[in-house]
Parts: sequence; structure tokens; C-alpha cells
Amino acid sequence: MKAPAAIRSVARFALIAVGVGAAIACGDARRASFDLAATCAAIDSANAVFTRAHVRGDVPTIDAMFTRDAQSFPPGAPPTVGPEALHQLTVDYLAAGIHAFTESQTSCYGGEDLVVDQGNYEVVYGSDSTVERGKYLNVWAREDGAFKIRANIWNSSAP
Repeated sequence: MKAPAAIRSVARFALIAVGVGAAIACGDARRASFDLAATCAAIDSANAVFTRAHVRGDVPTIDAMFTRDAQSFPPGAPPTVGPEALHQLTVDYLAAGIHAFTESQTSCYGGEDLVVDQGNYEVVYGSDSTVERGKYLNVWAREDGAFKIRANIWNSSAP
């Protein structure tokens, strides 16, 4: 015997409500399981990989650390947008000859899909071993399950 239309509608509504409730609960569980401190520590470790790659001249490692839609805002230059342009910026930047490079995270905040990492840097480059100290800000976005640099900007603290 077929249930009346009103009962079928109520049953359909109940199934939809249970499904929506389960989806919301899963989203809340995902947010609740996000560990900002652990993510910031992982990003700080990734910064060390990034800086070491600059010293080694390891362009493929640097390229892989950016999202597909990444942007960079180098000092005294227009924004650099997209993988090809970022690759060329890296090649040009490394041509100066980087002897040492460190970043020191001073603040890290955000959520499960977007994290901002800011701090200070010191880079030694060129034939005269110029030392530059400044500050940076990286926006890390989750892409393919991992955090990568979505945007970055840096500038010297020298007058």
C-alpha cells in the first residue's frame, strides 16, 4: 500500500533535514578540528624551506610553494601575478646571488582555509654581500589539501 502524498512529503522533508543537519555538523567538526597553532608552526617550517631554497637557487621548490593564482608585491615594482610571472621574478631575484636568507615569524592568524603569516626577514645578497632587513606578510591558502602562498609582500626597513 502506497503512503499518502502528505506522509511522503513529510518523510522527504525529514530526510532532507537530517542530511542538511549532518552536513552542518560535519562542517562544524572540520572547523573545530582546525589547529591554528599547529598550522602556524607548519607555515613557519615552510618559511625555512622557502628561504633555504632561495639560498640554494632551487627555483622548482620556490615555484611549488605558490598557489596557481598567486600574486607577489615586490618593493618598487608592479604586482607579479600568476605562475609564469612569479617564476620569472624568482629567477631574476636569485640572479642577485643570495648568500643567506632568514624569516622570523612574529604573528600568525587565520582559519582553516586562509592564514596570514607576518614577520621580519634578513637577506644577504650580491657581490658586496649587502645585508637587507625588512618585514614580510604572506597569505597562505589551502590548495589541493596543503597550504601554499597565495600572496606575499615584503619591503626593507632601511630608511
